[in-house]
Amino acid sequence: MAAPSLVYLDIDGVIVTDRSTKLGGAGYIPAGAASMIVDILDQTGARLVVASTWRRDADCRAKLAQAGISEDRYFVDWRTPDLSPEEEIADLPIRGSEIERHLRRHQPSRYVIIDDDPGMLPHQKGFHIQVDPSIGLTRTDAETAIALLRG
Repeated sequence: MAAPSLVYLDIDGVIVTDRSTKLGGAGYIPAGAASMIVDILDQTGARLVVASTWRRDADCRAKLAQAGISEDRYFVDWRTPDLSPEEEIADLPIRGSEIERHLRRHQPSRYVIIDDDPGMLPHQKGFHIQVDPSIGLTRTDAETAIALLRG
């Protein structure tokens, strides 16, 4: 059975921007920064998967809750896996490969990747919304994500 639609979310460069870092230091998430992510989830019924390196942080979900992403927004397998050194292939982007492993495991009906990193696999490019890290997620980016998730 296919998983629901999934949003693969990077945090740094998407909701933690260069501007927010200047305002509050590294990792500072301004109030309301995640509101467009919540809007995407609300409008599509998608679930969230954290693809960011933040997924390794024990208080990742607590920090995102403070930003407005409640516990019921996550997919059961809520973070992408780390690749072992043997799985890291020199010519393939690591982030895209981590997402690919999660996609193969769960086979979502639809998905989007919201990330400032261009490192996605070729077949993921049409589902990747690459944001400008100095600005973060924009309304246009959010509308593109919603359209992709709706098909």
